[in-house]
Amino acid sequence: MNNVHFLYNYLSRSTFFFRREVSKILAYHEYDEIKLLEKKNKEFLKLLHLAYQKSSFYKLHYDKHGVDIKQIKSIADMDKLPPISKEDIRLHTDKIKLPQLSYTVKGHTSGTSGTPLTVYRNYSSVIKENAYLWAHRMLFGHMPGMKAISLRGDLDTKTREKFDPFTNTLYLSSYQLNEKTIDWYFERIAEFEPHALYSYPSSVETLCNLFEAKKYQLNVGTIFTSSETVYDFQREKAYDILGAPIVDWYGNAERTIALEQTKTGTYREAPLYSINEFYHDHLITTSLINNIFPLIRYIVDDVIHLEPASDNTLEIKDIQGRKDDYLIFTDGTRVGRMSGTLKGIQHIKYTQFVQDELDCFVVNVVPAQGFSQEDEDLLREKIKSKVGQVPFEIKKVNENSILRTRAGKYKLIINNFSKREVNVLV
Repeated sequence: MNNVHFLYNYLSRSTFFFRREVSKILAYHEYDEIKLLEKKNKEFLKLLHLAYQKSSFYKLHYDKHGVDIKQIKSIADMDKLPPISKEDIRLHTDKIKLPQLSYTVKGHTSGTSGTPLTVYRNYSSVIKENAYLWAHRMLFGHMPGMKAISLRGDLDTKTREKFDPFTNTLYLSSYQLNEKTIDWYFERIAEFEPHALYSYPSSVETLCNLFEAKKYQLNVGTIFTSSETVYDFQREKAYDILGAPIVDWYGNAERTIALEQTKTGTYREAPLYSINEFYHDHLITTSLINNIFPLIRYIVDDVIHLEPASDNTLEIKDIQGRKDDYLIFTDGTRVGRMSGTLKGIQHIKYTQFVQDELDCFVVNVVPAQGFSQEDEDLLREKIKSKVGQVPFEIKKVNENSILRTRAGKYKLIINNFSKREVNVLV
């Protein structure tokens, strides 16, 4: 990460186009449901006809399934369109992409569920994505140019810090966070006095664990997280150690969905970013911000929990993560949201549930100083309240035993069944 990169980031956030998009997005938040639906219908139909006319993939895909585009009059008719999968993207990347003379860039997924995917973005979609992120931050009082620390793996393993003067952002390496360097991190963050911290939830947790061991505390303003599932116990640690709430943004590398956390702690759809269809074990999403690489009714294997709201609608309560982020038992029972069992448990650095067999699982615990039998017994009782009589073992392990994805992301539940074994129980 060099000064040219910093300047590029600054220019992408300071242009007329960026400011215009931010203003639009903030205005969308004030739309009533009728106005929002009208705009969604308009954008959806424009995207659909563009894809059918310009993308060889969609022309063949819809003709093959007997779709009459003229019969698609609004979002209400979306279920007449066959969905697309990751495999469709993998096999037909160049056919999905629309021909365009303007500059395009490649994006890649992390490949946590197989071979990484390649997707395309143009200048307009990059600006819109950044505008949505910043509009969300601004709704919480964090404005462009305010002091911020980024702890998101932007720096390599050899560089501990880098300051971006254009955006007033101090980048700190998440790779060098350890017991030997934590004094330096504490002093650097305290000296900088950030208004916000941008981070992965797992990096926040690591920072909190290291601070807690040293009995350090400070205030970092607001913590904006993304890219990983954020768990309740991580929110609890962040508030206790860093004096700040976690404000989360859920999205994907394909940029077909964005859910933003609200001030009440629930999530909502980022207005006019996408059209989302919620099912009990997956999502079907349609991006409205990227016309160069249209993804229409794209299947996403994440689980979103909806709950009734006071106005008789459904609200997004929390995000479970991928549909394999469950403990799965012989009778087909799936138990997720295990993060609740860790709330209030003291003296634990990390916990991870690992399941290799249907009839049992292991709870790997990295204990912090002061971890006692009383803490372990409380953890055991809270887990039992979730899984009943299913046997499990609590193991004390070191940090190197905590498994992460190929992209370095932390998962609370590691389910090592093959997809074939899991699907038999569905």
